[in-house]
Amino acid sequence: MTTKAIKQRALSITAATLLAAGVLFSASPAHAGVDISVKTTDDNPGGSAHFNDLGEYFNVCDDQVDGKRAVAWLEWYSGGFFHSAKVEDANGGNNGCVLYPYDIEIAEGNTVWLTVCLQDGANGTPVFCRTQSGTA
Repeated sequence: MTTKAIKQRALSITAATLLAAGVLFSASPAHAGVDISVKTTDDNPGGSAHFNDLGEYFNVCDDQVDGKRAVAWLEWYSGGFFHSAKVEDANGGNNGCVLYPYDIEIAEGNTVWLTVCLQDGANGTPVFCRTQSGTA
């Protein structure tokens, strides 16, 4: 191989390496949010709630046949306003979970709070509540 061919090959390898590095460093940043799961505070947790930060959805599950419904709230502060979304599982214990039916738009990096409680009927007082926080 001639000196000229060696230099051209070295330049080609350098260019390919720089191009690959540029693509690597210009890619979207890694997703930094976390999923959250929380259970009610009663002895045998009768309710649970889950937030999935990738896709931003949450659900609540009535996990025990105890005559109470499971209720969950997702709350966050964004754009100068406090936001809250609520979902209830009132179809009986161990009968599947209920997904919040609307699209939620939370800016990445915002703190979210997920609370789950048990409640006696639609207007009952929430009891055995627990809150867990995370990042969207």
